[in-house]
Amino acid sequence: MIKSDPNILDADVIGIAESRLISTDENDDFHVPGFEPPVRLDQKQTNFNTRPPHGLVLYYRNDCILHNTVTFSTPSLEFVIADIISPSKGLFQVVFVYKAPNCKLQQLKDTFLANLLPDVYLRHPKIIIMGDFNIDLNTGNTSFLKFMRDSFCCSQIVSKPTTSYGTLLDLIFLNFDSKVNFETDVLDSYWSDHKVIYVAIETQ
Repeated sequence: MIKSDPNILDADVIGIAESRLISTDENDDFHVPGFEPPVRLDQKQTNFNTRPPHGLVLYYRNDCILHNTVTFSTPSLEFVIADIISPSKGLFQVVFVYKAPNCKLQQLKDTFLANLLPDVYLRHPKIIIMGDFNIDLNTGNTSFLKFMRDSFCCSQIVSKPTTSYGTLLDLIFLNFDSKVNFETDVLDSYWSDHKVIYVAIETQ
């Protein structure tokens, strides 16, 4: 599916939530042309008749350099932090997040403060924190936006519904200043009830 989507293949970095991969899955089976082997955060398979419901996958383009990664995983919350150098966009720090619906908002905040904040360089000019937060901004939940501004100096930029049901669950938080030009949008996907969200940074 990803291999045939030109919008996705045009990216420098791709993050996929709810990958449902397990340790016995071979990277060769999930190779994407033009990208390095995926960075995977597989969930443990507790029932051998079914795959685990979550998991994260990160792809980065061949001409990018992966400087460092940090991972965090529980049954209800997971994220991957990656420091990536792009030849056209420079160094940026990206965090891909998946929060299960049963993860309480306070639990998310507490975990971010304890396990994410220590590895995010708040003075870095290009921080991207994005993923499936399962927090519907169309029904309010503005307290989390304030939390991200106060704790990570990041503002949320997605304004359109990100699912087939009209909810806004998939979010992108940035700390970019006015000197960094970017654009964002939501694209339809044919393989999920979640749409594709992206942020494009202007070439240096």
